[in-house]
Order: sequence, then C-alpha cells, then structure tokens
Amino acid sequence: MTDLSTGWELMRRVALFSCLVAGLIGCGEKNPPAPPGNPDGPPARAPKGDPTKPDLGTEKPKDTARVLSPRATVKTGSPRSVGSDGSFHLSADGTRLAVGVRGGKTQVWDIRGEPKKLSEFAGGGQKFSPDGKLFLHSGKSFDPDVVSAETGSILKTLPYPGRDYAFRTPDVVVGVWRGEPGKEKPEHPEVREYDVSSGRLTNSFPIPSDFGTPLIDLDVRVGLNGGREVAVGGRKSGRVEVWDVTTRKRVREFTVPGPKSGGDAWGIADLRFSADGKWFASPGARPEVFDGRTGAAAATPPPAGLGGYFVPGRDLYLVKVFKPTGNFQTTQGYEAFDITRKAVVAFLSSTGLRVECSADGAAAAAQNEDGEVVIWDLTQLP
Repeated sequence: MTDLSTGWELMRRVALFSCLVAGLIGCGEKNPPAPPGNPDGPPARAPKGDPTKPDLGTEKPKDTARVLSPRATVKTGSPRSVGSDGSFHLSADGTRLAVGVRGGKTQVWDIRGEPKKLSEFAGGGQKFSPDGKLFLHSGKSFDPDVVSAETGSILKTLPYPGRDYAFRTPDVVVGVWRGEPGKEKPEHPEVREYDVSSGRLTNSFPIPSDFGTPLIDLDVRVGLNGGREVAVGGRKSGRVEVWDVTTRKRVREFTVPGPKSGGDAWGIADLRFSADGKWFASPGARPEVFDGRTGAAAATPPPAGLGGYFVPGRDLYLVKVFKPTGNFQTTQGYEAFDITRKAVVAFLSSTGLRVECSADGAAAAAQNEDGEVVIWDLTQLP
C-alpha cells in the first residue's frame, strides 16, 4: 500500500512539472477564450498606421499637431507693454522686428541669430519696406512717417492720417485715406500712392461704392497681391470689395453673412486676407475661412479660437486657443490649421493675442503678456 501511494505521488509531481514546463513554452489554449457575444475571439491588435492618412470612419484627416519651439526670444525691457498702437511687425524676410514699447515708442531689432536692437524712436509702428531698410509709423500728428529702420531718423512725412497703409515697393507707399481732408464722415474712402523719396502724391482715386456707413465702420487692408490690391469691408453690410491700385478698378466683390448682434448683421468685424488673396476671414464675426475670390465657405477651424492670421505662401491659418491642462490651468498659444486638409498641424505656445508672419512665410512672432516677443521658424511646419 505504501509503494502504491508513493507511485501515485511520483506521477502527480511529474504531471505538475510537465504542465509547468509546457506553460512556459506555450501550454494551454493558443488563444484566450472568446468574450461573451464575440465567438471569434478578441480582434488582433491593429498595426500603427500613418497618422496623416484619413480616418476610415470619418474620411477626415487626423490632426498631427506638433509643438513648435521658438527659435529666438526678444526682451524689450518694457514689461506688459504692447506699444502705443499695440502693434509689432516682421520684415518681409523675417530678419527684422519692429515692436512697440512703453512710452509710445517703437524699437527695431535684428533677429538673425542673437537678437540685437538697432534703433528706437517715438511713434507707433506700421510696416517695413520690402527690403527691410525703411519703416512706416504714425508720429505725433498721426501722419505716417517714413523712417530709417537702422537709425530711427525721419526721412519723410506723408500728409493726412490713413486707416491703413504699407509699402507697395521700396519707393512707393499705398494706403486708404479719408475721402476728403477735414470731413469727419467722408462719403467714400480714397486710395492714394506716394513717392517715398519726394513725398509727392502720384496716384489717387476714390472707392465710390456706397457701403451705407461712415469710414469709421469700414475695415481696410492694403498690400494684397504684392501691394497691387486693396480690400474694403463693411462692418454691418458684410460686403467686401477688392480694388486694383494700378487700373483703379474693382476686381471682385462678395458678401459674407454674419451672426446677428443687437439686431444688426455684423458681417465684417475684422478684415483678413491671405497675402495672395486666396483666402479670406473675419475672425471677429465668425470662425469660418472663406474663398477669397468668391466668398464661399471653405473651412471651419477648431472651435473656441480667437482671431486668426494667414501664413503667406501657405494654406495655413493661425488661430488663438486656450487649452485646459487641469487644476484650473490653461496653456495659451496658436494652432496652425491646414485649410485644405482641415487639420491642425502644429501648436505655437504664446500668451499674446496677436501674431505676425513675415511676407515669405518663413517666420512668425507673437508678443507675450510680459512684453517678451517669441519667434518661430515656420519652415519646420509640414
């Protein structure tokens, strides 16, 4: 009896050892049991796909946003100051920055490599010349001054304050001025061109369209299509017109419906065009991006965004967003929205409410709440 018990114990131990070894090399069922309602067993884990390809469920491109780190920062020494007119500007090639500082002054910086201040002068900033050597700003009389970007010395003062103006070429300034000097509510806006060296008026014509509002209720933009076109939008009517500066003719027009506000349709709250005129937006009224030729809706950026700025030469729209991070904290910045793909491709961290892009689309800058300006290299974007 003792021998029999010993035999059974030996067999039991051998069986346990065999099962243990078999388990280590794949003993048991090759697949785990199927969960209830799924007789075929759990699906195989899908391989990681290309995130840029459309989602088969929605047929929409997936967001492939990447965080873009600044390539440089500029400390102006004027905390929480956004300038006398709240503006800052990049030169066409992104090598120079003009930023408003405390005391109603403008500083010009060379931002190639380590930022270096070139000049400082009184007045609010407007635009660089295409070569970055000259700068337009509003002096004490609000008439636009042409100043040297390197020395800050005033070279010429152009008569009459304008709503918006910029260099068409290094030698020509174009802008939209009051229709008739001395009138508070002119009937029509007027496009004017000035020769920079002489300050002489070389071309002018009124925009005769009846927008039904005084000039203060119009929004204007100059510098479209290499400075050849100007755009005018009616804040309440929602009508947009684009005029050719050389031929003095209207080249296109459309009406953008806007949301109701106090019984009025505010179609144009902030007129924005891409540099080539391909895209149009009015971020103060509604978040859509429209076709700049026809006014037809083209895309809707992510919700909860503020403002919007087109990147020259790219189908990208920079939208200000606030991202919750928990514990009642938020991360502020700009999402780069690809208009054609309808996807966010990058995030640029900044606490500022305005961003500026260079005319070549290679750089962008934003001024944070503490006055520091951050600069990004946009050539890293897909």
